[in-house]
Order: sequence, then C-alpha cells, then structure tokens
Amino acid sequence: MKKLFLIPLAIVVASGLILGGFSQANAKKPMVLQYEFWLPPKVPEYKYMLEYYKGLEEATGGAVKVQFNPGGAMGKVGETYQRTLQGVNNIGHFNPAFNYGVFPMWDLFNYPVHCASGEQMARFQIGMYEKGYFDKEFSQVKITALFNVGSYILFSNKKVTNVADFKGVKIRVPSEGWVDICKAIGAVPVTLPTGEMYISLQKGIADAVANIWDAAHVFKLNEVSKYVTELYVTTSTHIEAWNRKTWEALPQAGKDYVNKNWKQFSINCAKTYDDLIPKFQKEFLNTGPDREIVEFAPGELDKLDKMIFPVWEKWVADYEAKGLPARKALKELYKMMTDGGVDRPLAGYIP
Repeated sequence: MKKLFLIPLAIVVASGLILGGFSQANAKKPMVLQYEFWLPPKVPEYKYMLEYYKGLEEATGGAVKVQFNPGGAMGKVGETYQRTLQGVNNIGHFNPAFNYGVFPMWDLFNYPVHCASGEQMARFQIGMYEKGYFDKEFSQVKITALFNVGSYILFSNKKVTNVADFKGVKIRVPSEGWVDICKAIGAVPVTLPTGEMYISLQKGIADAVANIWDAAHVFKLNEVSKYVTELYVTTSTHIEAWNRKTWEALPQAGKDYVNKNWKQFSINCAKTYDDLIPKFQKEFLNTGPDREIVEFAPGELDKLDKMIFPVWEKWVADYEAKGLPARKALKELYKMMTDGGVDRPLAGYIP
C-alpha cells in the first residue's frame, strides 16, 4: 500500500515542479532599456543617472530596468540621436552641438551665452523649453532631461588675458557656435573629437581647448595645459531623449515617475558640476608650479563682446530667414536671464 501511495505522490510533486517552472518561465520579463551615453562613468552626473533610473525601476515594481552603455560603447556620439530614432538605443544622452542643424532653435545655447552657473542655466533652458520654442525639433522623441554642465573656459599653453592674445591661436572647438566665435576674435578653430583634446594640446595640434572645468579632471587637460582663462562664454548642453515607441510602451507608473522628476533630475546633474569647480581648480593648480588661472584684464570683456556681437546678428538673420523665431527667442532668453540676476547674459547682444 505504501508503494501504491508513493507513486501518485511523486506524480503530484513532479507535476507541481513542472507547472511551477513553466509559470516562472512564462512570467513577464522586465522591459530592459538600452541607455547610450558618450562620456565615461567618472563624470559627475553619472551617479545621478544611476540613482534616477534606479528610481524608475522601483516606481515600476521592477517591470523596467535600464542598462547603461557609457563611454561611446554604442558608436560615435554624432550618431547617437539617429540611433535613438531608429531604436538601436532606447534612450540617447548626447550633446546636441554634435548634431549641427538638427536642433536649430536649441542652437542658441551653443552660441555666446554668459552664465557661470550650470544650475541656473539649466533652469533657463527648461524655461525656454516650456515656452514651446523647441517643440518642432524635439517632436520625434520624448525629452526627459535638458541641462548643461557649466560654461566654457579656455585650457591653453599661451597666456590669454586680452582680446589681442587670441590672434592666430588654434583653439579646439566643441560646436559650430565656437567656430564663428573663433573667426570673430581672430583665432583659428580646430575641430576634433572630444577624445582627442589631450593629444591635440600635447602635440601642439591645438594651442588651446574650449571646455568646462570638469575636463581638467575627466580628460586630464590639467596635465597638458599651463593656463586656464575663465571666459565663461557659451555653455555645454546635454539632451536626454527617448525613442518615441519605447516611451509609449512604458508602463504608466514609469511615465508618471519621469514626468514628475525629470526637471529636478536635470537641475541636479547641472548643479553637481557647479559644486565641483573649486575641486577641479585646486587640482589644476596642484598639477605643477607653472599652472595659473587667469582672468581678462579690465575692459577686455567689453572689447570681446563687441567682437562677438556680429556672431549673434548673423545667427538671428540666418535663422529668421528660415522662418524660425530667433529674435523673439533671444529676447525672451535675455529677459529671463536678466530677471534671474545674470549680468551681460548674451555676449555683446542686447535685444
């Protein structure tokens, strides 16, 4: 009788295991999103990205997970946006300046804007976005972060303290706006990928590099430059865009989380760069006894602004000719920045 009882029991146990395994195998798998980011993981904002998307995972009860691909692992940064549109990545994080002409109205942030605070500039960028200036150019994606990582300074091996010092200086530039700025001030623009900044200074391919303070640490520009001129002309902007189909497939809890938190996420990413500037300045000066942080001589910024003013006029004329509200946008941004306490916000330009 014992043997007869054990056989059915074994069948029941085995059946339970099979059915349980089948149930687990067919449980809904989490939605895994591929996040593309061209910068290395040691940049300051990366920790906020990890925390923010951990929050998305928690908000969806584990139904959504994000796999990060930093350091250009998925390809050239200039092609990140196209990969987002095609669904090769689900979320693309990139510098729109690498896609000249694709985001024409957003280009105004790649031109000579004066604002030393990345956090403050992020608030202005979000404010302009909410006024609808970028709706058309962002219509194919879902924007989930808009911010900048501070204003550009000049890493160089030539001391630049006045406008005359720019003449003939080869400057590695990050955007089309900087190409126009260099031409206006008598410098020579050199276009090279971000990863070649170090070697360009080391080998004299460029005499100077326009970048943010963070580059002293992340790209070790402190090792190959003797001077930093704190120009704070133009800003380095970031955009985070979701593939539209990916966004539409996101659980509602995920959409709610992103819609509620994306602005603060943007501001946090920008602020972390502001907070680290003193550290990067100290690191630069401690690299060697010949390192020096210099400022423009009194009155030289006024001269610089006068030289740069035609850059703004050309930008406005070119974009107005394309039917874009360039002058209106500049007027709105100027008021927003002056109301926010920013002095001389648009280099040489007063609407």
